[in-house]
Amino acid sequence: MFKRLSIAANINIFIIGLGLVVAMGLGSYQVYRGYQSEKAYVVETIERLIDQDPVIGLALYFGDKALLEAASESLWAIKSLEYLAFYRSGQGLVLEQTRTASGFVPGDFSGLRDSLDAMAVGSHGSSDNLELTFPVFASVDTTRVAPTSRNYQKALEAFRANSSRQLIGHSHIGISLNALRQTMAPMVREVAMYYGAAILALIIVSLLLTRRMTAPLSQLAKVSDDVSAGRLETAFHVKGVGEVRKLATTLNLMIDELNEHRSRMDVDNKLLSLKVEERNEQLWKRNEALNNAISQVKKAENRLRQLAYYDNLTALPNRQLFLEQLETLLRLAERENKQLALFFIDLDNFKRINDSLGHSVGDQLLKAVAERLSKSLRTSDLVAKFTEASGNPSLGVSRLGGDEFTVLLNNVNGADSVAKVAQRIIDAMRETFVIHGHELVVTPSIGIAMYPDDASSVETLLKLADTAMYHAKNAGRNNFAFYSSSMETAGSSRLKMESDLRRALERREIVLHYQPQVNIVTGRIAGAEALIRWQHPEHGMISPAQFIPLAEEMGYIVELGSWVLYEACREGQEMIEMGLELPKISVNVSSLQFNAAFANLVKQVLADTGLAPENLALELTESVIMSNAESSIESLQELKKIGVSLSVDDFGTGYSSLSYLSRFPLDELKIDREFIIELDRPDIRNQQSGLVSAIIAMGKSLDLKLVAEGVDSPEQMAFLRQNGVEIIQGFLFSKPLPIEEFIFFAAERPYTKRLLAVEQTADEAARS
Repeated sequence: MFKRLSIAANINIFIIGLGLVVAMGLGSYQVYRGYQSEKAYVVETIERLIDQDPVIGLALYFGDKALLEAASESLWAIKSLEYLAFYRSGQGLVLEQTRTASGFVPGDFSGLRDSLDAMAVGSHGSSDNLELTFPVFASVDTTRVAPTSRNYQKALEAFRANSSRQLIGHSHIGISLNALRQTMAPMVREVAMYYGAAILALIIVSLLLTRRMTAPLSQLAKVSDDVSAGRLETAFHVKGVGEVRKLATTLNLMIDELNEHRSRMDVDNKLLSLKVEERNEQLWKRNEALNNAISQVKKAENRLRQLAYYDNLTALPNRQLFLEQLETLLRLAERENKQLALFFIDLDNFKRINDSLGHSVGDQLLKAVAERLSKSLRTSDLVAKFTEASGNPSLGVSRLGGDEFTVLLNNVNGADSVAKVAQRIIDAMRETFVIHGHELVVTPSIGIAMYPDDASSVETLLKLADTAMYHAKNAGRNNFAFYSSSMETAGSSRLKMESDLRRALERREIVLHYQPQVNIVTGRIAGAEALIRWQHPEHGMISPAQFIPLAEEMGYIVELGSWVLYEACREGQEMIEMGLELPKISVNVSSLQFNAAFANLVKQVLADTGLAPENLALELTESVIMSNAESSIESLQELKKIGVSLSVDDFGTGYSSLSYLSRFPLDELKIDREFIIELDRPDIRNQQSGLVSAIIAMGKSLDLKLVAEGVDSPEQMAFLRQNGVEIIQGFLFSKPLPIEEFIFFAAERPYTKRLLAVEQTADEAARS
């Protein structure tokens, strides 16, 4: 370790270490001498006090314990004294005293005096204690004064007449060496302070001297480092004498020689570099210009290739590249007599998510879908994709635009293997996407066309796959369908229906029917639900189950939903002004309508129609509310501020939980008609009644009004009444009616009579 230190540091360590050793030795010796002197002084003081006090001798002679105790008070002034005892010759112990709570245990007095002469002083010590025995004398004439007489006057007269002393007994003294050491503490501190100051002064002097002595050496070491690193080119000066000055002179000579040699080398190198630069400059410039040109061309080509053939958002092959690779694979399949399968994939509900949450969320969702589609396909699935390096088809997924993707399988082994791949894609998409804190669910509708069974050209194959996709979507979404020739007719019908639907509002073919909601406790009307109907001039009344999904796919549902909201509020206000009992009008809200601007639309419609907010109830399905729970809470709170009622429609068919529903500002819960209808089925009646009872209990626990849809039989109404449901809606009282018929029906108020008839029917059925 010391080899790594500087000379100054080693000298300082040596001097300071030596000073510490000397100081500790002298200090220890001084403290030891003081301790020995203090101990000798204590022993001498005790011996003197006992020997020079005639009262102690007389008290011991007469055996006067009280007087002896009083005479020895002066001895207890010594702090280290722990034990005191007096023994009279021939008679034994006269007095024994111990300092309070000292814990001192004296040795055997006889043992301490065994080997000693009667006149000798005894001493026995340990590390903690010191025991002494002193002879005790008294100036008394033992022939004239008897010990039992206790004649102190006569004894003192004898003492004054005769100065001779008689050995009367012995004292036994116990001294605590620990207490004695404690009295030395001030001296120890004084010695420590003294030698500490001396060490500090030694450190300061040593540092100053060594710094002065070794400063020139440090300077020489730094100079040597600079010379070796090539940083010193001029002579230097060092303060020092003798060897230091000689070493400095030698280093200066070395620096001069190095500078001279470096100057010669620099001149030679410059001449050589000038010749090389002169010869290579023109070639280098030409190569640089050529490389820059090639690099720019390659970058431009790559960029153009990327823009022309790949989607900027997902980095997947775009429509152009897909068509090229499909053309290539069709030629290969024709030459090798192989089958191909084309998947046309469209995302369900993507437009609603994109419109309600914004394009940034929609773009991130498309990227996540593209990644999941790619991961769901194995190499063995042979998904075709064009690669620039080889010019041959390889594996991947393509994006045609919007939410449309394609997957191309070559060398397939029949429809079963293709169906397995389609199902794997559907399974992969079931998992929730988390985008910007939103938990989103999108499902694919997949249309499949086969080569050469269905088509042999690129355009036809793509068109047929698109047609199959629409049939998969119409069949319930989150599904796949293989193309069949029967779809052509359905496709033409669909286009005709789309065209007719766009003109239906203009032609006033879209109308509202109203189905009453009846309070089965009071027998009075509790409200009416506005239900959209399409009266087609050729096909008659078209079910909403047919044209509502079509309107959503066409992007027409928002306009259609706005019309329904306005028309229901307008007609509802007219009926109220006519004096009809109509506490509320219920309007269904589409998922694509329910966005950030919907609350403003409701406010504007109420202002335009004059309908009071408390007379309007908005019905939203579980899936609409739960698709984006946090955003839904904000939108529902805005609607509650307006004053309208909020209802959960078709409850039980979604995926909401009690904990989630409790966070929403809801007023009403509608039990889906599917649960009510199945109450009449004997095979599942018990199971279904338990499920309906659980839904009712959940609604009550959330303090929501309960409305049962699809009540068609007295038995259903009886069950609902027994379980506490007060408002029902269904064919038991009335089917949905045009407004003219509904006004007449509501004015007649047949609910009480109808309710009594239903109750009688239910009672008769129960008795039978």
